[in-house]
This record gives sequence, structure tokens and C-alpha cells, in this order.
Amino acid sequence: MSAPLPPVLKPLTQFLNQARILEKHDLLMAYYCRYYAVQLGIQLRNKAGANADPVSKKALIELMDKMDQDKTKLGPILSEEGMGRDYVEGFSLRIFNMADNEDREGRANMDTAKNFLAASVFLDVLKQFDEGPLPEDLLDKQKYSKWKAADIAKAIKAGVQPKAGPAGGEDTPAQQPSPSSSSSSLSPSMHPQGMDHQPTPGFPSFSSAPFSNVDSLPSASSSSPGFPSFPSVPSSSTGGGAPSSSSAGGHSFPSFPSAPGHPT
Repeated sequence: MSAPLPPVLKPLTQFLNQARILEKHDLLMAYYCRYYAVQLGIQLRNKAGANADPVSKKALIELMDKMDQDKTKLGPILSEEGMGRDYVEGFSLRIFNMADNEDREGRANMDTAKNFLAASVFLDVLKQFDEGPLPEDLLDKQKYSKWKAADIAKAIKAGVQPKAGPAGGEDTPAQQPSPSSSSSSLSPSMHPQGMDHQPTPGFPSFSSAPFSNVDSLPSASSSSPGFPSFPSVPSSSTGGGAPSSSSAGGHSFPSFPSAPGHPT
């Protein structure tokens, strides 16, 4: 999107920023970021009711036009049953593990903070595949990611070395459990660059992120050396299985499972 988002759609910013970063490296993940943004945008417009201005509807239509273009490029991969959830979960954990390992080795920098924050965003994107909240283990990782992002950024801005690992100062992480059943069937080719899909334990469970307001932390940029490069998804001229954003004679909003109702 070229124009700034209207106020009612501001919460979409973090997902659209990540989509722009990823689209040249991993179009599939960028597509799912935009897909979740549209879901969220419809819910926000419905909640706003009469206060949802026409500009927000136009913005969502532009997003769906972009999704239609990407859908054509991605082809039948979008219609593979169960693939989307596995791919997004695996991608999220790949970014989380990369940041967590870097942090535990005492090499945390601002890129580490950005990647922790990106991992928390990608775990939100995962919600489009399920009704209800994230599984507890993923929710713990998301809360920890937000806390670490803010904690690392705070230390760097104060001119001190970020403290490695969890708040409790655990020196040795617990033994890694087996991957969750929802991702264990993911083939190696589905993981970007041989994705390590092992969960990384050894951090506490927070009832809420101690530093939950991370809006001031910059999003990972395309020039960030800490953000990995992923191979592009092969282009295809055939259509996928995700809902289309257009209909005969004009645009209509797609019907999403978690989005009650459509904007008018």
C-alpha cells in the first residue's frame, strides 16, 4: 500500500511491514502476513461500526488486490491441506530460535531485538489457522519474545550489554522436548533454508509480557544483517486455494472463519 493506513487500521502496520520485508525472499510467508492483516482489518472495521470511514474499506480492497496478485504467483501451494499452518509455525520458530540462540550466546544486538519482535508478529499471523488463542507453548514464546525485544533494546539504548537468557538468569537451558505434533510432519523442503524446528525451552512463562509496549522498537528492516534471507517460492500461473478478493462487477470482502461479518 502506498497511502498511510487510516487510524482504525493502524494495528495492521506491523503485519504489513513484515510482508513488505519478506515478499522478495519468501512470498508465501508475506502472503499469510497480509491475509491475517485483512482478517484483522475486517474485525476492526466491524468493531468501529459507523466510525469506520470509507478510506479503511478502500485500504482493505487494495490489500486484497495485492493478495490476488500474489495468489496467482504462488499457485496450487496455497490449496495444500494443512500446509499453511505448518509453514507459518515453522517460520515463526525459525526466527525465534535464531534470536534466542544469539541472545543466549551473549551476542544480542538491536537486530536480535528486531528478530524477537518479528517472531512475536509471526506467531500472531499463525492465529488465522485456529479458533481461539495460541497453544500454551507458543503463547509463552510470544510473550517471551516481546519481553526480550524490549529488554534488549532498553539495554542497548542505555549503553550496556543486554543480559543473556531469561530474567531468572538460567545458565543452562532445559533439554529440548520433541517438536509439537502440528509441525512434526513438516518435510525438510517446507522449512526455509533447512529450518530448525526444535522448540527452545529454558525461559519462564509470563502471565503478561513485562515490557508489553514495544511500539517504539523499530521493525526489522530489509537491510538488517540479522534478518535471514529465504529462497523465493517458485512462481506459478495457476490459482491457489485461498479466497479471492474480487467478485464479478466489483469487490467484496472474503469470508474468513474468525471475522464475523463483512464491512459495508
